[in-house]
Amino acid sequence: MTGAVFLVIVLIGMYYMEFIITNALELDYAGMAKYVLVLYILLLSLFSFVTVSVSSIRYEVSKNRVKEYYSTLQDLLAYYEEEEEGVREESALW
Repeated sequence: MTGAVFLVIVLIGMYYMEFIITNALELDYAGMAKYVLVLYILLLSLFSFVTVSVSSIRYEVSKNRVKEYYSTLQDLLAYYEEEEEGVREESALW
């Protein structure tokens, strides 16, 4: 995101280059820098919040799916053990 923000600021600066050059001495550079910094921090906070929210939801869904998979795997292992015991009992009868 930082690279994209930097490119957008450069593009905006290039778009307003004539205004910047003609008013270079009267511009409030500190005010502009504060505005850009506050905007950057707000956008970074917003995107971080969205990313954490989406990731948390995906994690919970995946965790539930892993629980289901593990339960099914345990059932399958129990079935195979029962099947193996049945084969052993049949071979012992011969």
